[in-house]
Amino acid sequence: VGHVAGYVSFWKMETMYVTALDKRFEDDQRKRQATALAKDSGAWDSKPNEFWRGDTLQKGARGAGSKRSMGFSSTSLDSSKRSKSFGSVSGEMRMLKGAPAAPKTPFELCAEKRGCIFLTRDRLEDIDVVRISPSGKILAAASHDNFIDLYRITLLEDGHANVKKYATCTGHSSYVTHIDFSIDETLLQSTAGDNELLYWNTNDGKQNPQTFAMRETQWSTVSCPLGWNVRSIWPPGSDGTDINALDRSLQHDALVTADDLGLVKLFRWPATGTRAVSKAYKGHSSHVANIKFSLDGHTVLSCGGADRSLLMWNHFNRINIRAARKARTGVTSGTTATMHQDVVVDAASESVKDGQEFIYEVRITNGQDSDMFTKGLGLSVELVGDNIRSGKKELLAKSGSKFKSGSTDSYSIAVGGSLGNISRMILQCESSSGSLKWLVDQVEVELLRPNKQGPWVFPAKQWMDSRNNRVELYSGESDLERYHLSVQTGPNSKNPSSVYAILYGPAADSGRKLLRTCLEKRQPFKAEQTDTFEIIVNPPLNEITKMRLLLEDTEHPFTVEKAILRRSGCNDLFFSCHRALDATNPFLLLSPSETDETFTYSLNLQAKDKSSIKSSNLPVVKIWFDDKTSLPSMAIKSLSYSKEDASTCSYSAQIKSSSDMGQPSKIEIRQAAEGTTCSLSSIQIICPDGQQVDFPIHAVVNNQQNILTILQGSASVCHSIIVKTGSKMGAGTDANVWCRLNGKNLNSAIFFLKESKENSNKFERKSVDTFMVDVVGDLGDLDSIDIGHDGSGLGADWLLDSVVIKNEVTGKQWNCFADKWLNAGLKEVNLMASTDALMSKYTIQVFTSDVSGAGTDANVFIELKGKDYQFEEKQLLTSSDNSDKFERGNRDTFEISFPRHLGDLESAILRIDSSGLGADWKADKVIVTCSKGVKSAFIFDRWLSKKFPSAEVKATLESEYICYKLSVVTGKVKKAGTDANVFAELIDKNGQTSGERKLSDSETHTDKFERGHTDIFHWSLGAALDGISTLKIRHDGSGWGSSWFLDHVIIEVDHKPDNYEGDMRLTFPCKRWITKQHRSVDLIPGDISGFTYFLHVHTGDLFRAGTDSNVFVEFGNGEVGSGEHALKESKTHSDKFERGHTDVFEITVPKRLPEITQLRIWHDKSGFGSDWNLEKVLILDESAEAMDELANEMDDDSASQVSDSQSVTTTGSGSSRGKTWAFVCRRWLRGDNPEVTLFVGEENALHQYEVEVKTADVAGAGTDANIFLEVHGSQGSTGKHALAKSTTHTDKFEKGHRDVFHIETNHFLGKLDKIEVWLESKSDKDRWHLDEVMVSYIKPKKLDSNALQAIAEGQEMPDSSTTEEPTGITVFPFKAWLDPSDNHAQILPNGDVQTIRFKVATVTGKERGAGTDANVWCQLHGENGSTSKHWLRESAEHSDKFEKGHTDSFSLVHVGQDIGAISSINIGHDNTGVN
Repeated sequence: VGHVAGYVSFWKMETMYVTALDKRFEDDQRKRQATALAKDSGAWDSKPNEFWRGDTLQKGARGAGSKRSMGFSSTSLDSSKRSKSFGSVSGEMRMLKGAPAAPKTPFELCAEKRGCIFLTRDRLEDIDVVRISPSGKILAAASHDNFIDLYRITLLEDGHANVKKYATCTGHSSYVTHIDFSIDETLLQSTAGDNELLYWNTNDGKQNPQTFAMRETQWSTVSCPLGWNVRSIWPPGSDGTDINALDRSLQHDALVTADDLGLVKLFRWPATGTRAVSKAYKGHSSHVANIKFSLDGHTVLSCGGADRSLLMWNHFNRINIRAARKARTGVTSGTTATMHQDVVVDAASESVKDGQEFIYEVRITNGQDSDMFTKGLGLSVELVGDNIRSGKKELLAKSGSKFKSGSTDSYSIAVGGSLGNISRMILQCESSSGSLKWLVDQVEVELLRPNKQGPWVFPAKQWMDSRNNRVELYSGESDLERYHLSVQTGPNSKNPSSVYAILYGPAADSGRKLLRTCLEKRQPFKAEQTDTFEIIVNPPLNEITKMRLLLEDTEHPFTVEKAILRRSGCNDLFFSCHRALDATNPFLLLSPSETDETFTYSLNLQAKDKSSIKSSNLPVVKIWFDDKTSLPSMAIKSLSYSKEDASTCSYSAQIKSSSDMGQPSKIEIRQAAEGTTCSLSSIQIICPDGQQVDFPIHAVVNNQQNILTILQGSASVCHSIIVKTGSKMGAGTDANVWCRLNGKNLNSAIFFLKESKENSNKFERKSVDTFMVDVVGDLGDLDSIDIGHDGSGLGADWLLDSVVIKNEVTGKQWNCFADKWLNAGLKEVNLMASTDALMSKYTIQVFTSDVSGAGTDANVFIELKGKDYQFEEKQLLTSSDNSDKFERGNRDTFEISFPRHLGDLESAILRIDSSGLGADWKADKVIVTCSKGVKSAFIFDRWLSKKFPSAEVKATLESEYICYKLSVVTGKVKKAGTDANVFAELIDKNGQTSGERKLSDSETHTDKFERGHTDIFHWSLGAALDGISTLKIRHDGSGWGSSWFLDHVIIEVDHKPDNYEGDMRLTFPCKRWITKQHRSVDLIPGDISGFTYFLHVHTGDLFRAGTDSNVFVEFGNGEVGSGEHALKESKTHSDKFERGHTDVFEITVPKRLPEITQLRIWHDKSGFGSDWNLEKVLILDESAEAMDELANEMDDDSASQVSDSQSVTTTGSGSSRGKTWAFVCRRWLRGDNPEVTLFVGEENALHQYEVEVKTADVAGAGTDANIFLEVHGSQGSTGKHALAKSTTHTDKFEKGHRDVFHIETNHFLGKLDKIEVWLESKSDKDRWHLDEVMVSYIKPKKLDSNALQAIAEGQEMPDSSTTEEPTGITVFPFKAWLDPSDNHAQILPNGDVQTIRFKVATVTGKERGAGTDANVWCQLHGENGSTSKHWLRESAEHSDKFEKGHTDSFSLVHVGQDIGAISSINIGHDNTGVN
């Protein structure tokens, strides 16, 4: 606790007493509750009875023991050691049990008696703020003399505390108001009374100037009202004193503030942006001094100032709002207020329990390698517990930390719930410098709060670097496997620095382990030495099946002779290698053996093409013993030539194994060097037992193709390859053509097709060439072939038509269809092989739309996707119907062949290449018929252009698709046409939709949707809609004349499916305007003529009652309505909606409405005079049906009585007028509320208040500024209203004027409590002297049946039909000035506000240049409150005020409660003027 006079005390939670320790105040304080006791009460709990223990203090008590602030320690210790820190107004500190060495004051004696465990006094001024760090190890105490003292806290086993001051933060120029620690406790932020925010290093108390770097700092608490994450909580015009306190929930989801207006505000966290959205809650009747969240985040406590109240609020997040509301069955809806998007505060309901924030400490111990440290290391960790995972958490390194060898670095992370037992963690690091080498020895994790638990130990002993920057660790020693790996190097090793080992078990691996620090304490991997490394594996592998060695530093190769892996209690494992790790072979995969014996396999490769053999392009061979076991790949190094045959040569090589693998079953051969080939004839392998295994080849090895696989004892099988070249000009090629066969068992080698049986000049246009090829091994059934050329020769481009492959032994034949150009861009293709007939034919019918410009000169391509197969796109070349294909309205038929049947067609893609002069093309549909007679339809109905050259649609059977014909009829009224883009959508009775489509191409008019036009459009759909119930039609408001009068739309079925049973023709009447403001209508089927109602719209006979805005109307019975209609053409006036006018409009709807009970009318606020006074609206039904209903009603005696909730039937002077509905409005439709919904038989008027504003009759009292007013009552407020139009004066707010205004509200305010007045002006010189405001309530009129009948008849309403209850007038006297610096006033009624006049005298100094030309202001502070800011404008002594040596007197008028004895003043100037 922080106290007055510099005392700071520590208390144990279980025996804490908050009492007046000075007997002079104790009796009086026990009678009253605290008002603003704790400026920093971090220990508040959600239960009121656990809020404070013992008695409380009165604000302002200045005895030696008076409390000033409180701070809570949430250290994860047992309950007997949990503590609370108090700051007092006398300046000492204590913690329970244990007395101070020598008590000297009554306060110290009382503290000892109460059980305080520590007391200190390092300051003479009051202790304003105390805060304990998250771990409970550091205390920050801020005194009123601008200093922050830092203490280290140690709780002893005997209950005593060891608290030692170790640093002081010096730098604030005013008293400190708030303090927050960062989560990792390395930083401290603080704010002062002069609105200054500073950051401090907690290790030495020095100021940290890196303010921008603090943007991402995570704070354990947030109470400072300044900072990056709270910069949007301040309202406009704030001076830094409006917000008294704030707090962030421990769940980091919400922020609450307490301000001078008595409001509690709720924000989302963080509160950033230009201005954060908030929700304000009222409960306090004076300023709110402090506010805090409970630990679980479900309760908010606010401490009032002069209202001496402590309010408790329930806080809910979005997840449990519904559950909480269901639990509050007895709470009225008025007690709950929802916040922006996801937060609710309820002051009446019970709190909802939930989890709280858990703080974990992560301690990382660095390895003992003294040379290893890094800079700029960024760390993150994820903890995995039995309950939840923590998610990835950033570990912010301490300032100045260098990860020194042998040191331990600590970090704190916050988790939204308990992890439970932590069994696994993932550690990840990144280095901004790019160089990362870090040895992690061990990691410990401990739960600090709310309850201490752990630690959990994670052994590591792993190197981390830029490649191996993520490790997964497991807790406990029992599951660890420790290995010693000895690596013996050969000669010519170049000391690599980045060598890794990976151990493999039956189901997992160890991950990459950096071999850097050997147990021999020397530089590893020197030539011909053995180095031993320790490898820790967790989780255990149990059995080692393989080991991989990797070299990342390929610039320093080395040779591995062998490796030995040892583990305590297990047999040694030997890995024979005898190979080099270099840039060519950067890794080795080794198999273990339990003996140190070496087995040698020798290879001998025979080659025929001596001219292609060089030492730089020798092949690489890999020996396999079964499908899973092999020896590592070896590069052939030795090359020798045969003495008997100069054209042949041989390769030889040896590879050693740690075990006898037996006889090889197959080999794989590839070329190491790029762009090289070699022709091999056979391979012999000499096994360790001397047995020779032969592999015949007779193939070419090329590194650009797949690996050549040879089986043991494979025989050569002859295949004939028949290649057909296309018939187009330039189809032949001079390039070298190669081929490879891909079978189900294996793939052949690459064969160059050199000698054709038919042609010496092969691969010419229309030629067929046959080649005989020997293939080693049984390929099995052929899947595909790869064929291509090398691009050589003058004419390399080649049109390949097809390829036929025949197995000459079995007689099987496979067909491969191509029809592709192989050129510089595509030198090779993969073709599928099929035993089916070479071609499957498809007939494709392409329909071009019959609209203007639909045809195209571009090349058109199609791609069909079947259920079984899909081939590349084909160009549609020759139409059997038209020589000039793809013209408007044409059908073009094409024949296309594929190598096999595609199966059921699923989709088709059309594409154009945008060539030709008229490239854009509108495709209507495509009908595809396969060789089996099945027809599939593809409905495109869209444009293909350069911007959108392709489109894909799904297939439907031709017997299922439907085509609709839409006839859109534009009305014949004046300016009925539109230039806007029109869209339509069909919806059936089940809610299925056609999707919205643009009506872009009319078949009847180029300039569509013009007055009187009928525009026809065709829509094709894959399936028919099940009864069209709604037609949605809209336009986008573009063009000069966008408003459109749509008469009706007719939908006909042009092509129907075989099973179609729906309507063949539907009419959708509209007969209304579709305007730019209301661009969409929903139409239903009906008669083409529709049904007409007549609307009589009466504008009020008041000053400026008319409007220039566009007016819209909609009426119905709540279930069936007319739809929105624009009232454009009045039958009675060309200039409609003018004062006193009655305008008549015809409204046509699809069907006659069964009853009309309500009407919605509004305007769009356009034009110069948009405000509109609407008197009433009459709806007349003059149809024959209405006449019949009228006759029936006249026969009934009861028909003479008209109910307030029914329509009115009239005969109108003897002639039948039909049925009439009367809607009385009598209100203004203004810019802030331009819409109203009216009901039959109701006055529908809002609650009106008449406001009379009197401007004082003194010089300069008037103003041209904007004045706003809000009236508050016991049942709500009007909201802030601009006093815009005075009914008494055109030039309002002039000297001595009384201006009358009317304010409308949706609800009754009840008894008037106060008013608020604002003056807003862009000029600093606008002032206004307000004398008083009088507010009276005008009760709405009630209409009886006689009044309704008179209104329907167009007669004046009889006086007897209205009732009016007069109400009293509430007077709000002010008699003071408002100006831009003091532009807001709250006024209580009937003189409740006290007016106090102060005389302020300023004495300017006598030094040179002491005077000022600036505007000077002054604010007075007293015991009970403060005045607002007042500008010192008129000096009683001098016209040129504030000059050197002058004494100037001013008169200040304060409107409000007495501020009491003046304790201080604030004075300043606005820095204007020359000096």
